[in-house]
Amino acid sequence: MKNKRTVSEDVQARVYNALLVGKENALNRDELVSKIGESDRDIRTAIEILRHDKVILTLPTGKGYYIPRDDAQDGKKQRNGLSARIIGLRA
Repeated sequence: MKNKRTVSEDVQARVYNALLVGKENALNRDELVSKIGESDRDIRTAIEILRHDKVILTLPTGKGYYIPRDDAQDGKKQRNGLSARIIGLRA
């Protein structure tokens, strides 16, 4: 049985509050680690948990996290991009 990692609500709140709005302001994990003072693993775990209730997007390169300016527009673009990648993997 796989153990589910977890982090405190305090860490989750600090991660979410550190994220900036707009993809031009995306922060990579190293920047988040420096800004928040938590481990890379805890940052990734917090983002995974937060994504259940909040919209946190990743740059197409996978090298940065951000909060979209317009949830519907940015979220739709990212979903379409991921759908195309899934279709490509199935082919």
